[in-house]
Amino acid sequence: MELFFVLHDNFAVEHDDFQTKFDYQSILDQKKQKINEQWKIINENQKIYFENGERLVGRGASSLQSLGLEDGTQLIVRHGLESTWSAVLDRESSVLQEHKDHLKKEIYEDAKRMIDNLVKAHFFTTFPKLGDRRFVIEKKFLNSFDRKSEQIGKSCQIHFKKVYGEQVNITFGSREDGTRAGCVCILDDGSTISKYYVMTQHGAGDRSTNTRHNIDLKELFVYKFLQELNMGAVIDFVHGEIYSRRIVYIASKEIAGFKTLDYIQLAQPGTVEEYIECVNQMLFVYSVLMLEDHHTANMGCDNGHNPFIVDFLIIGRPMSSVNDIHEGVRMDISFNALLGTFD
Repeated sequence: MELFFVLHDNFAVEHDDFQTKFDYQSILDQKKQKINEQWKIINENQKIYFENGERLVGRGASSLQSLGLEDGTQLIVRHGLESTWSAVLDRESSVLQEHKDHLKKEIYEDAKRMIDNLVKAHFFTTFPKLGDRRFVIEKKFLNSFDRKSEQIGKSCQIHFKKVYGEQVNITFGSREDGTRAGCVCILDDGSTISKYYVMTQHGAGDRSTNTRHNIDLKELFVYKFLQELNMGAVIDFVHGEIYSRRIVYIASKEIAGFKTLDYIQLAQPGTVEEYIECVNQMLFVYSVLMLEDHHTANMGCDNGHNPFIVDFLIIGRPMSSVNDIHEGVRMDISFNALLGTFD
């Protein structure tokens, strides 16, 4: 029998679909495994419904035929953590209405914890378009509550004056995207103007990231390695000059003519096909280096169609299967149609 699957979010918006064939004696667990392979939703987080809204319920060993499935049946798949995402959206609106700083801080911490749980469950791999909203929400919270930006700015003042000399004029701006604390550092030495995007490390100072695989060091290595491959920005590491030299901030020099794939898709949809070779190269590097967060806002090209990776996440564990190599590879629909399947 051939079954059709449609992925919905908590607002019943359709995000993706696929179809596949099963034997009539195939069991429920086999169907759930197919869903997991396609959309990275573990069995426990799969909520499956018939088109009439009735939920599909059964034991893992139950045959699909005994559950009422037949050739041509369409099933709606929803994520078990959709209520967590709804709660994050609720916190976003709540923090705007709250006037007491300590209560705002509690809302922020609560939302951050929930977003972290969603990331660990690969929720934004399943729903890449919701990842855009997540970035906007986290940016709002960072601007309101994260004091690291001030620390980063002071450290940049000291660092870049050592590099460029005391005469260099240093000004700062806020970052327009990204989910980590940081700033834009603009350097003017009288003859040239350089711009750096400075940010913290992923998980820096977070005890939950302490594993036998040193995530922080690998992140620093990968940034420099991408630079040597000519697939990353020129990188400078800024020490926490005032608070602790063990703290390292990542300063990425502006890439001339750089446009993210997200921007290309929205502003120049007719040119998407021209970038397929570049996208393939970047996805290959993500896979070989065991990186996550293959997001169209983290990848792009310059005016010469040269590929650049500007952000990523370290998987932080050894690969155990082919699925690990392709963890998180889910592009937007227009790229998916041209690239094919990477899972």
